Amino acid sequence: MPSSSASEIPSASETPGATQTPNPAASPAPTNPPPLGEVIFSDDFSGAAHYLSAGDELPFGGSSYVDGVFRMFSYQREDNLNYASGATIDECTGRSCTSPDTSHMDLAEAVIDVDATFTEGNPDGSYGIACSFRAGGSQASFVSLTVSADGKRHAVARYETRSDFNFGAVPLDSLLGGADRADPHPAVATEVGATNHLRAECATDSFRLHVNGQLVAEGVLDEPPRNESADVGIALIAGSATSGEFHVDFDNLVVTELIDMPDIEPQTGAFFFDSFLEPSTVWYTGSQEAAEWSFVPGAYRATFVEDLGGASALSFAMRPPPDISLELDVTFAEGELLGMAGLLCRTYDRGGYGFDILPQGAFWIYRYEEGDLEPTPLIEFTDHGAIMAGAGLTNRLRFDCIGDTLTAYANDVELARVTDSTIDAPGYTFSAVGYGAMTVDFNNFSASYGER
Repeated sequence: MPSSSASEIPSASETPGATQTPNPAASPAPTNPPPLGEVIFSDDFSGAAHYLSAGDELPFGGSSYVDGVFRMFSYQREDNLNYASGATIDECTGRSCTSPDTSHMDLAEAVIDVDATFTEGNPDGSYGIACSFRAGGSQASFVSLTVSADGKRHAVARYETRSDFNFGAVPLDSLLGGADRADPHPAVATEVGATNHLRAECATDSFRLHVNGQLVAEGVLDEPPRNESADVGIALIAGSATSGEFHVDFDNLVVTELIDMPDIEPQTGAFFFDSFLEPSTVWYTGSQEAAEWSFVPGAYRATFVEDLGGASALSFAMRPPPDISLELDVTFAEGELLGMAGLLCRTYDRGGYGFDILPQGAFWIYRYEEGDLEPTPLIEFTDHGAIMAGAGLTNRLRFDCIGDTLTAYANDVELARVTDSTIDAPGYTFSAVGYGAMTVDFNNFSASYGER
């Protein structure tokens, strides 16, 4: 039951009878900023010097120098992350080259300041700065430091594309730090036309994003990029993980030498939460595989009308680290109660690990790989008294995927743990399987950084 990972969050409030998980906490106020060196270059986008490449990036979007700003837009696509960029080292085919030539600048260690104004489009789109931008040969990679226009998503993420990907494939976008929130981050001005000042502090393997002077996200790159020998530049980026065009104007770009970067602590705590109390466009609704997915008052619902097999909740966003802890409220609301529901981790590469409960009070843990006709049981179906059996009862599930250890919980009781090292990929979601007419309600889904 493979799927993509989860994304944006609607507002959260109390749900009667359900466990309420708190929002990811606001990031701390900025620590002492790192010492800066000389200004490498600056651009207010009003003169003849063009330090960033510009032009169409079909079918993604494009950028241009216009009206004294660097204007960036992405086209509407509903099945992929969709970013456009203007970079110091981009190839110039079909685009305007930089002038003066910035193609061989080494900007691996730099501080980038820029003003960004969301002007129109879908407010769940994101914009920001790309560091460690490499575009050599058939491979490209960068680390993005972005904030969404609605202020709910702020992230440091690694992107990498390879020549063996199919055209239009979702980039490898592994979350290094940040959070999805039910309410806007207080540092972000979210009105259309409001300007936010972004600062990206970029070292070789550590990155921090400030918005209007406040630290909102930081992360550490745990492995080097594939194309280490390529020139290293920076870029401005903008785009959307869902549908709708997205437009941002950038101004007053300043790139400065980074002298020293403060130490960054490992990420902890929740980075995603959704109560499902309000509909969200990034969660799938409609008929998908075997189920009808819909928002009903106070829940996200999977409805099976007959024996049709399994279905997973689908959404598109950044992949989390492989070590992750997931939690979810599951209620078998009504029907024949022939099926199961639960959590999946490491799901990105059309496989993953799953933990399901049955309405009869049993559970299992399994591995699923692309091409498998059936999942491989790691823990066979087992009855357990901690699982409340029957219709209309809510079970709080937790699934920890830490290293090669998988641990399943129900209602704060550990059910089982098992080790398996077959799959080591980011990704997470939840799923339901129906073998007859059945309705399953989901509430209070959260994802946290796993702690070893």
